[in-house]
Amino acid sequence: MSKKKRTHYIPRFYLSGFVDPLNDPYIWIYDKRSTHVRKAGARDIAVQKCYYSFTTSTGKRDSESFEDAFAQLEGDTATVFESINNKKSLGPKKRNIFATFLALMAVRVPSFRTNAEKAVEEILANIGRKIASNQKTFQSWIQRFKRETGTNIEMSLDILRELFLQDNWKVKVDPQISLQMIPEIAESIAQIFYDMNWCFLRAPKNHKFITSDSPVVHLVPRRPLGSLHGMGILDRNIEVTFPVSRNQVFIGTWNGSKGYDAIDSQGVKAINRRIVIMALRFVFASQHSKGLCSLVQKHKNVGVRLRVSSIGPYIVAQRAIESDKKE
Repeated sequence: MSKKKRTHYIPRFYLSGFVDPLNDPYIWIYDKRSTHVRKAGARDIAVQKCYYSFTTSTGKRDSESFEDAFAQLEGDTATVFESINNKKSLGPKKRNIFATFLALMAVRVPSFRTNAEKAVEEILANIGRKIASNQKTFQSWIQRFKRETGTNIEMSLDILRELFLQDNWKVKVDPQISLQMIPEIAESIAQIFYDMNWCFLRAPKNHKFITSDSPVVHLVPRRPLGSLHGMGILDRNIEVTFPVSRNQVFIGTWNGSKGYDAIDSQGVKAINRRIVIMALRFVFASQHSKGLCSLVQKHKNVGVRLRVSSIGPYIVAQRAIESDKKE
């Protein structure tokens, strides 16, 4: 079996639902870092080299396991998408497939992995500072580290401790950590998505939904941008938004509508604005639009960030929509 080095973090079959009908097989790509709009086929979109690669316990490099598992689910999900497009009722099996796919689309993307790695780094940094605040505890911690790793630290403990206390150090987490989180977290939130009320809304003629490199969006619609809040999926006012294709969007709620319905042009614009705001970098669309380009650039410094702060003895994770300029 050939090794998969060039891998998609957004599936090709999903991206094909956003092809420009007038420029088949191309999709328009809007970049928060550039005013240039380009087009490409699904094969060349949302790709990163060795994105799902990891080192096994035997020291071998595995570039296939994750993508092979995703490929099986994607094949099953494509059938569910057909049912959704034909407004068919989804039984428990298809509902489970879609919920699992939705969960994976929330956690397999770069925005989740980047945030997860940063969160772990901040947690470890907080732990390091707390340990360094007590001289005896710090000395014991360093001695244990040297014994278990065989590392020889030439710097004096006093100088090293001072560096910790002054934050003159940085934790760097192996990306493999965020990769290992994907299955367990996806399984947990898939059950939450399964239990929500599901509504599929179809766009009116001449109006299209867009998608992005972070297509699963969850927020409280009336909560202002920039407010700090918890991860939110269990918030009774949360809305989970996921564009199924250029013509249809999924809305998951705890108290909202179920089944199939239509949405007006203003509703489409509101959904697309959410997608743009929450995109890490790229927005994908089935049409070239100056208005969409302006919208993307308007929110070029906005995105989802995960912040960790210590309150007393506790570590609290918060999800915030903030400007990169403030960091």
